[in-house]
Amino acid sequence: MALMTRRSLLVGLSAAAVGLGTSFRVLAQQEGLTRGEAKKFRSMIPGVAAIQLQEVTYQPGAKSSRTMPHTMICECAAGVLEVTQDSMTTTMNKGDMWTCHKGMVETVVNKGTVPAVMRVIQLLPA
Repeated sequence: MALMTRRSLLVGLSAAAVGLGTSFRVLAQQEGLTRGEAKKFRSMIPGVAAIQLQEVTYQPGAKSSRTMPHTMICECAAGVLEVTQDSMTTTMNKGDMWTCHKGMVETVVNKGTVPAVMRVIQLLPA
């Protein structure tokens, strides 16, 4: 019985170490990002139940990379951002807009020397 308990403990600790490693990678990737409060609005667009608006500030050198949970419209509201979508990289300047589809992987980096702001408009499905 003691051997089973020891094995269970080792398996549990291994799983926890993997989970912590993943958490630390996510936190390190999010370092230098400030997410503003998300505001949600009802939508009159067919198939879109709500629209969620949020601003994300990227400090110089900050980076994020994630799979898009919804279709989105994004705008570089300040600064300059390097946006990579499906291995295509584009430099977005203040006022530039782009779109993302659900499931797409997008990486955003602020390679500039001043903070950059990305405005994100998510189209939440009905």
